[in-house]
Amino acid sequence: MSIVSIICFAIAVAIIVSCLRGGADILSPARVFGFIWSIAIGLADLKLSRLQHEWSVLEWILLGIGVASFLLGISGANILNDGDRCLSLKERRLILRTRPIEDRALFRLILITFLVYAVSYSASVWITGFIPLLSRNPTIMRTRFTVFGIGLLNHAAPSILFFIVEYFLLVKNRRPQKIALGLVFLATTTSYFLLLQRFDFAVAAVLTFVFMYYSSEILRLRNVILIGLGFVGVSYAISSIRLVGHIANYAYLVSEMKFPIQYAFITEPYMYLVTNLENFVHAASRIDQFTFGYYTFDFITALTGLKHWVADYYQLVESPYMIAGYNTYTFLWPFYRDFGIPGLVLLPLAEGFIISWVYSAMKRDPSILRVAMYGTAVFVMLFSFFIHAPSLLHFVFNMLLIYLVNRSVMRHSGTSAAVNP
Repeated sequence: MSIVSIICFAIAVAIIVSCLRGGADILSPARVFGFIWSIAIGLADLKLSRLQHEWSVLEWILLGIGVASFLLGISGANILNDGDRCLSLKERRLILRTRPIEDRALFRLILITFLVYAVSYSASVWITGFIPLLSRNPTIMRTRFTVFGIGLLNHAAPSILFFIVEYFLLVKNRRPQKIALGLVFLATTTSYFLLLQRFDFAVAAVLTFVFMYYSSEILRLRNVILIGLGFVGVSYAISSIRLVGHIANYAYLVSEMKFPIQYAFITEPYMYLVTNLENFVHAASRIDQFTFGYYTFDFITALTGLKHWVADYYQLVESPYMIAGYNTYTFLWPFYRDFGIPGLVLLPLAEGFIISWVYSAMKRDPSILRVAMYGTAVFVMLFSFFIHAPSLLHFVFNMLLIYLVNRSVMRHSGTSAAVNP
């Protein structure tokens, strides 16, 4: 094991130990981002695949600039907000449970959003003529299930699921409404599962986790650890079963792993994590032409319909210098590809600052809106080793939808309340 891996894993352990302190917030920006990236860099430097390469000094510098800039942005916001009185985790949970919301409005908005989703989903099936999971080639057909314009509304699924969780956690009684929303939850989950889109389910899961953590005491650290161990155990069992076939062995051979084949089940999770970093440093050290905002603001060109036209006109290669078919490059890639080193310095700095500022605002005066928006920020940080979520149109769409619905629910109840520690 290299000295870099040892240092990174030591940082990850230190972050875990810091969470054991009474009243510690395990979802603070520095902890979330620091843990994810210390694990990602530590694993990447193990070089368990022959497809990986030893990084040059330039490649280390490019990656280090981006990660350090984000952490510096977090620290900058913390310094500016240092004099503000922040509530403890226990106080925040109490306020969120007791602060009134317009539950009738929330119920109506959930039903309206679900109706729009159902119409869009049905129209998409009618226009395309298939449902991915029920087609002959689901892997390919899931990428073709799209209709410009109305197809975006299909991505409302994670917001619907999240709104229902909010309703169940915050609204007392209302049994008939909760039964109806339970059916909506089941219908949304089942129908969206047929599309084979894992990303939006991950968005819903993270938003739900964050909201449950800040609004209740269900997700204490002990329970989180137990759930995590259970998930790892199930994943291990599934991977072991898959070894009876040839899927895991095939991935093991294609990825040219260095460890014995009996551990082939490790291949997929390891490669999906580390090749993002490998792709970034490999491509960033070779790119010498920049696109000046095309990738950072991808959601704008996608919304206007200009995305593919611009890419074709300028002959842009979507995934240059990628390794073995893995085509993601971490959240730093659009910043560097658009603006080079200045992009690596300034844009992660700004993003870290904004996320930390949202977190500080939530600590000062918690509300369902601020917790929900910080939930999207946690998702951005958790998957920053993989992709830059705010560049994606469907992620921005869900952020806007979550903001508008939560804002509407709070409109007549106010956004401030007296705190009695």
